[in-house]
Order: sequence, then structure tokens, then C-alpha cells
Amino acid sequence: MQRHSLCTCDERFAIRSLRKLEAMMVLAEPKVEAVVLPAEITAVLNKNLNGAAQEFPGAVPTLRSSPPAAPPPVKATLEEDIALYLSHVTEENVPHHLKNKISQLRRLFGYGMEPKELEASRSAAKRQAEKIRAGELAEDAMLQYPMEFATASDVDMLQIRRWMSARFRKGKTTKCFSKKTKRHYREMLHQFFEFLIKNGRYIPTNPHAPNPISTLPTWLEKKGERRIIFLKKPQLEHQYEVLEASPSLLAAVKIMAEAGVRRGEALGLTIDDIAIDLSYLGVTNSCAQDDAEDFLLDEDERHHLKTGPRTVTILPELKSFLTEYLPTLTTSVIIPSPKGLPWDRDNFSAALRRKNKSEGLIWSSGHYRHTYATHRAAEGWGAMDLAREMGTSVAMIERHYAGYLKPNYLHRRAP
Repeated sequence: MQRHSLCTCDERFAIRSLRKLEAMMVLAEPKVEAVVLPAEITAVLNKNLNGAAQEFPGAVPTLRSSPPAAPPPVKATLEEDIALYLSHVTEENVPHHLKNKISQLRRLFGYGMEPKELEASRSAAKRQAEKIRAGELAEDAMLQYPMEFATASDVDMLQIRRWMSARFRKGKTTKCFSKKTKRHYREMLHQFFEFLIKNGRYIPTNPHAPNPISTLPTWLEKKGERRIIFLKKPQLEHQYEVLEASPSLLAAVKIMAEAGVRRGEALGLTIDDIAIDLSYLGVTNSCAQDDAEDFLLDEDERHHLKTGPRTVTILPELKSFLTEYLPTLTTSVIIPSPKGLPWDRDNFSAALRRKNKSEGLIWSSGHYRHTYATHRAAEGWGAMDLAREMGTSVAMIERHYAGYLKPNYLHRRAP
């Protein structure tokens, strides 16, 4: 029997022709249009099927050996990628966090630096490297400088790692980054490359590690590696004596050491945050405002909480101090600056550091918080109570103060 549509009487040839036609129809669909076929297969499929193409014009599609070449993507510069990333994180970060990211990117890549300033920094680094190669300086004397990469794809992880391990100038001396600082840089860079990958501005080259920053060390502190510093009773009394002439600094240290609040939380306290009977204080995200001075705090000056709001017990020693201290205040801010406004965190730390340094003391805000935790643990407070009062997790309490907590077995046996 003759197949008029295929102009043949050969049944096997007719079946093969039909299958070829079905294959051609499938390959002509948009979803497989980008499939690149070898030239030999394309030539076979494009042959006339024994007159079928003449009898049914337009029914048999013509296949291309390859789709039209797409224009090559335009590579964005690293500075353009950074600008786009910062415009994105501006919506998700409070101003001081955004400033930290800008500072890190500026230090790493020279972002935002004037050309003359950037060239001077790199020239100084080149002279330093020449001295190292000449043997005039030790290899570990290499100072940090902004690295030069044209695009994000050019960023070299080995060079990033060396940069983080290099020494940098701090006043008249040189020092290295701590593990915590390295971890902060790593987190920022990881977020930066994640943003580029999601927006198609960086094409991963390693399928096992799409984000190149994941190949860097984590710089996590091992358990027990970090040693906390806290003040014993005589040291704490000496600290109070040193600050006797500075009531604002003394109040801040008292609140941090006797209530366990963080520096930013203490500086943001107002009269309204303290209970009338001085039994507890509330750590909230409210902004202080003095009606007499009629000032408003902008977004940069507000004290944002690291954790959620909570209440903190005012212990007897702190209660007796606040009973005498609060009536002397002329503003609603409990720890006012010399101008009567809330302290800026960095300015407060600088003032406290100058005062302590004049007396040969090295203690800072973090040490007072450790003091509160260790003293309360010595009094028999459990990890759960400490975590609630300090606004942190039980895991964090056990990580830092496990050696000072009373064993749970003794708590269960207590009458």
C-alpha cells in the first residue's frame, strides 16, 4: 500500500520518516531551541522527506545547527558591584552597621577613597614590599593596604587571606586582626558575594563552593580559648574610687557592673525606665528626649538593642547608689554627657579609657558585664536566671561562665 503523504510504499521507511518528523517537531519547540545539534545530524534532519515537504509546505520545519549567539555579558567593575550592594544593604541595616560595612570595604578595596589617597596608600605598600624583599624588614612586617581588583571575579581568596593575616599600623606600633575582627570581615564578604550571585553579577566557578568566601577559614574561637576578664571585689571598689569625681562615668560603670547591661543599653536608659520603688529597670528601645532642652535624636544617635526588651533586677548595692544619684540629675537621661545629652558610645568609651589610663587601669565595658555574671554565679545564680537578666541565651552563659556556675546537682539538692 502506497503512503501518499510520504510518497513511498516501504512501510519501514514510512515509520522512520514519521519518527524523524516527530523529532523535528519536538526540536522546533521554544523550550529546546537552545539545544546545539551536531552539523551532521542537522543536515540529515533537514533533507526532504521524499516529497513530503513539497506536498505539505510549511509542515516540515527547518532546524538550525546552533541558536544565534547571544551578545557577551558586560562585566561590571568591582566598584559598581560595591555601590549596588551598599544601596541594597542600606534598607536592611541601621546607620552605624552600614558605616561599619563601608569602612571594611574601604579598607579592603579602597572603595570611596580619592584616587590620590588610594595611590599613595598603594605606593607606600610597594615600598614596604621592596624593603621586605631586600631583607631590610621581616616578612611579618607587611602592612595592610587596599587591594586592587578590576571585577568581583578577579578577587583572589589567597590574597584576601594574606591581607587579613598581615600587620597594620596602629599609632606608632603595628598589630594584627583578632579572630573576631577577621570573622566580621568574612561575614561581610560572604554576604557581598551572595548578593552578587543572586543578582547574576558573579558567575561561580567552583560548583562545590559557589560562594568563594566559603573557602576561607571560619576563624571561630575554640571552646575555652577565650579568657574572660572580670573585676574582683577589691578591684571593683578601686574602680569606683577612681571615677568618684565623674558622676556620669561612675553611674555607667555601676549600672553595667551591678545590673549586667551592655554599654549601649546603659547609655540609653532614662528616668522612665526605672521603677518608682527602684526594684527593677526596663531595657527598652525607646529614645530619650529632654523637654527642657527640646532635642530629638536622629537615627545615628539612637541606641538600638542587641536583643529584645527585658527587665533587670536592681540589687541592693545599686539601689542605694541610685537613691542618692537620681535626684542630682537635671535631664531625663540617666547617664548624660557633659552637654546633658545621651552619650555617643564611642565617645563614652574614649572618656572612660582616658580616665582609667590616668590611674593605670585597663578595664572597659565588657569587663564590667563579665564582673556581673561571675559575681552572680558565685552567689548561686543559675544559668537560666543569668541569661534572662543579661538578655542572652543559656548556651552563651555556659560558654563563657561554665567554670563559675554552681553545678545543677547542688541546685537540685538545695532545700
